[in-house]
Amino acid sequence: MVDDEGNVIDPSDYFVSNVNKYCVGLLNDEAIITHDHSWTYLVNGNQITATCVGVDTCILGEQSLTLEVADKTYDGTPVAATISKSDGWTTANGLLDFTEISYSGNTNVGTYTASIKVGDYQLEKEFTIDKKDVTVVAEAKNLIFNDEEQELISSGNVVGGILYYATRTDLNEPDDNEYDVNIPKAKMTGSYFVWYKVIGDENHNDLEPKCIKVVIAEPEWLTISGTICDKDETPIPGATLQLTKGNQVIDQMLTTEEGRYQFIVSKGVYNIVVVYEDNKETMIVTLFEDMTKDITLLNSKTKSILVVNTIDEEEFDVAVGGLDQEAYAIREKEELGEEENVSVTMTVEVKTEETASNASVISDNAKDKDLNFFEIRVEKTINLVTTLLEETATILEIALPYPVKGRKDIMVYSYHGDNIIEFKEDSTKEHGTFRVDLENEVIYIYSNSFSTYAIGYTPYYQLDGKMTLGSYEGSAKVILKNLDDGEQYVFENVSVGKIKFNDIPKGNYEMIITWTDGAENTLTVPLTLGNVSAKEVKDSETENTSASLNALSDNNDKLGYNVETEVHAIISTNKQTKSKAKRRKDEKEASLRNRLNRLSW
Repeated sequence: MVDDEGNVIDPSDYFVSNVNKYCVGLLNDEAIITHDHSWTYLVNGNQITATCVGVDTCILGEQSLTLEVADKTYDGTPVAATISKSDGWTTANGLLDFTEISYSGNTNVGTYTASIKVGDYQLEKEFTIDKKDVTVVAEAKNLIFNDEEQELISSGNVVGGILYYATRTDLNEPDDNEYDVNIPKAKMTGSYFVWYKVIGDENHNDLEPKCIKVVIAEPEWLTISGTICDKDETPIPGATLQLTKGNQVIDQMLTTEEGRYQFIVSKGVYNIVVVYEDNKETMIVTLFEDMTKDITLLNSKTKSILVVNTIDEEEFDVAVGGLDQEAYAIREKEELGEEENVSVTMTVEVKTEETASNASVISDNAKDKDLNFFEIRVEKTINLVTTLLEETATILEIALPYPVKGRKDIMVYSYHGDNIIEFKEDSTKEHGTFRVDLENEVIYIYSNSFSTYAIGYTPYYQLDGKMTLGSYEGSAKVILKNLDDGEQYVFENVSVGKIKFNDIPKGNYEMIITWTDGAENTLTVPLTLGNVSAKEVKDSETENTSASLNALSDNNDKLGYNVETEVHAIISTNKQTKSKAKRRKDEKEASLRNRLNRLSW
């Protein structure tokens, strides 16, 4: 700053008086410098700048005023712009006054303009209110079968749109026409995939379809859960999991954002199949109590696959353990790189005595046993080249649900190369061994060589029936005589009204009934046990044999007698009657609900 004579002066030696005629006075009042402000204005969008050009001695210099407003996401409240200005921008300094802020809109979603007038000048600032994401509360219910329709999820609450639902029993995303606003319901046990989406209003975004898995469980069902991770122990979201038995997919799901999975199913032996990117791994699960199983996928180019082929699409609930280990053993042995592909595939095919290779050799060795045949082959594929494996480096575990009631002397046979092998029953899990879980009715076979297999057993039957022996209501003696080998089964003091004999081996019999009703009486009934095919047993569970006979008493009077019998093949079908399920339901319902409520998803 300079005075009127051009001398440079220090502003700190002066006081300032902010009046229209700008005054600068010496602190000792020896000098006064005055001038009139002369402002020029320049507008740039939302800012106006004023510059005083009166004299060089004006220390106000350049002043500015700015209209400010920020973009925001819709929250239901109006946008408020602000004005910021230099300290010297006052009408006392001769600067222009300005109006209040006006808006073309400032509450709902859209692009708007805020503006003010500064004298004859107008400042404008454009801003945008974006759509808000909707908030949805929709949770799966923990449901126990009650023979009635139940809502699958808690009532979904949404702000800013309309919630739509669709239900499927698979992982496929529903078509748009499958959605409606009603909360989905279901009655039968099993897994349901409830999809939901939101069509947002003018201020909210649509919510893309999401899926919740819901299970309606029987009280006795069990839970298996865990986390799927990669080799760095990082959880994997979005991996596909299937719980399988043989050629059946029992349940399926996608892992959560945290890599978690959960299945609630009946007890049994299953395979868990994990599919992620180029990886597909198959591993065995023995589920006879609630369990946790965490799974680590070590390489994305490794596959272990189980294929099951049956006759007429019947169920064959085989599960196999060790396929995943065999695939990694091959990768290590062949020294394959991270990007090289390897897969191990086991194919299990159900056969009959007529279609199984070398079945006659096994049958001759098994003598009079009934036999169930199946064939197994294992192949490896490395970089698209497939080779049949005569033996595996890993001893594989083959688990089959196997009804043991009414079956005795169970044996496992295989024909490999030119040799028939009788497996040894023990619990070592070594090659050539098997074990039978009598409680859960599962047979486990351990082997590392594969071709034709057979499970053999001696069938035993249960005989139920009733006798009408004229007016006689006492007890009788019953002899079952095997006409094939002469063996006899003797039952004393049998109630006339009811016959029940257990553990009778198959064969052709005479049922000889003797009783005393004033005289010795004998009645002979022909009976055949063992002509019920497996399919007929499964469908009807019984074979009925009825005979209306006339027998002569010792005094040669003709008396009318009737014997009705039902031959029950004691082959468990692993089915539970509704009455039994109902009795167990109340006992286990509370414990299952507590278990489900403890799980956090």
